[in-house]
Amino acid sequence: MSVTPEVVASLSLPVISAAIGNTVRIFAREDYDVPIFIWMMLIAESGFGKSHAINFLMKTIKKMQLIEYRKFEKAMSKYKTHTKSGQLDEPKLTHLYASDFTTEALSKIFSDDQRGILIYRDEISGLITGLDQYKAKGKGDDRQRLIELFDAGGWKIDRKDSSPLFIPNTGASIIGGIQPKVMNRVFHDKFFDDGLLPRFLFLHPQATKFSKTGISNDDKALLELLIEWCYEIPVNIGENNSVNPNILKLDSSALDVFANFNDYYEEIGRYLSYKKRVFLPKLITYSLKFAGLLHELNCFIEQYRGNSVLSGVISEETMLQAIELTEFFRGQSINSVELYEPSEDRNDNNPLLIETLYSLKGNVSSGKLTLNVIRDEFNKKVSESQRLEHDNKLLGSMLRNFGFETKEGSGGIYYLVWNDDKIEKLYDEMKSTMSTKSTPRISRFAIPLRDVTSNN
Repeated sequence: MSVTPEVVASLSLPVISAAIGNTVRIFAREDYDVPIFIWMMLIAESGFGKSHAINFLMKTIKKMQLIEYRKFEKAMSKYKTHTKSGQLDEPKLTHLYASDFTTEALSKIFSDDQRGILIYRDEISGLITGLDQYKAKGKGDDRQRLIELFDAGGWKIDRKDSSPLFIPNTGASIIGGIQPKVMNRVFHDKFFDDGLLPRFLFLHPQATKFSKTGISNDDKALLELLIEWCYEIPVNIGENNSVNPNILKLDSSALDVFANFNDYYEEIGRYLSYKKRVFLPKLITYSLKFAGLLHELNCFIEQYRGNSVLSGVISEETMLQAIELTEFFRGQSINSVELYEPSEDRNDNNPLLIETLYSLKGNVSSGKLTLNVIRDEFNKKVSESQRLEHDNKLLGSMLRNFGFETKEGSGGIYYLVWNDDKIEKLYDEMKSTMSTKSTPRISRFAIPLRDVTSNN
């Protein structure tokens, strides 16, 4: 397909997660669980081949959808024949994916089939600009419904012209592409503020040379087998017509890993600008989604090899792999933010401040370092417009945001109370954060393992 392997690998995530749908749910603890659905956006110029890769992955689902539609047509024909006798219930079409739809149409889909679906738009911009377009004066709740869809919760719909409707379970994965120049025009600032954009994962692909070799029939058959296997996982409907999903829990070691990873992201958020920071909470959620998806893929592999299916417990190894995948997509989200403000990193001075403190360790005297010394060294690392001038109030505020203590010494000279352990830790975390951004592909665990697997 003349793309790097991570393009097809990444685009397969929403396809496979939609096939699994509401059959499973990942539990970090009893009151903290997430669905498996994944939203993916491929960001590339026109002509890159976005449609080719997505359509390849959609082939099996489209074939299965055609089979379901033919079954529906036959059932509907039979139903119409027996309508007068009242012997048959009206048939319902099983929806595997949707492309052009309204929120009302989605409500009908979720009401008929609570597995969930795949939302497929060749151009994601069409999905966003179409929100509320059929509502009076463009006023409606399509945008809020889409935001709520991420958690696959229930929908309560009240309208003047019809009876109230409550849908116990919704859920959808999303797949599509967008051009870089279109993205910041369609997804403007309010999409950061309301959390819609951070619900997406992004992929900035790299093109490769033309391949003379096509995809083998064996590989196509294996992909088709995997997707069909996922759809064969039954949706268990319990009381009140709601789904009783299979529960995937983290084992004790995996839970320790996740807890430390969660704390790590809370920590690094202090180094990032607002537009980058808002992605972190949803990326934490995605680490659990990935863990559940990888666990299900491992179940498929074991069954394919003739072994017994794994239990419903996610292992530490799987959680670590999920975090590695999350780190890859964190780097991709940073690349996406830079489409909006290419100079934003230069305005994020927190990493430069930590680097400055680390470089001044030799200047510490009696556990103190004057703010004047810090300021002069810091000003050497930034552009003229960003330099801290003679007033040390801003510098003191920046230091206190990191939890440092500043005091006034003799002669009215302010100083930093030196904390060597804290500075070492901040410096290590800052290096880890920067390395993720600079690595376009999956590297072997951008987070130091000690930060994730231990409480130290």
